[in-house]
Amino acid sequence: MNIAWHALGYEPAFIPASHAICTLLRQDADAVPERSNLNDDPA
Repeated sequence: MNIAWHALGYEPAFIPASHAICTLLRQDADAVPERSNLNDDPA
């Protein structure tokens, strides 16, 4: 399967991935360093 990644815009590609990563980080929030930009919720 060939995926034309360049054909995806910002919202269809980044937003779902960002929400998925944030969900995973919230499940183990103590593992995220305090001085990390991973603590910021982009939503």
